[in-house]
Amino acid sequence: MGMSLQDFDRCTPPEFEKIFEMWHEAQQQALRTGWEQTRQLAACILQPFANKVLTPTDVMEFEWDKPENQAPVKKTRKEREAEKRRYEEVKKARGLS
Repeated sequence: MGMSLQDFDRCTPPEFEKIFEMWHEAQQQALRTGWEQTRQLAACILQPFANKVLTPTDVMEFEWDKPENQAPVKKTRKEREAEKRRYEEVKKARGLS
């Protein structure tokens, strides 16, 4: 993620969660961009051989195209508490608490 150990140690669980979410989103977007370009190119290449107008989703469909995958996943209270406990364990193991 590009964080130094000192930056990691200074993060609170909500701060780290937000940093991780933003990093993960950037990684996902980079991956998606490549696949979107590939899909568009494939549609353009196949169009002369098709009997109908092709859309990129006719050529290839991805998980992120499905509506159920569009909504962000909310964590339960139990999951957030478990993450907080784990964070405190890591802090303690590093001698920071």
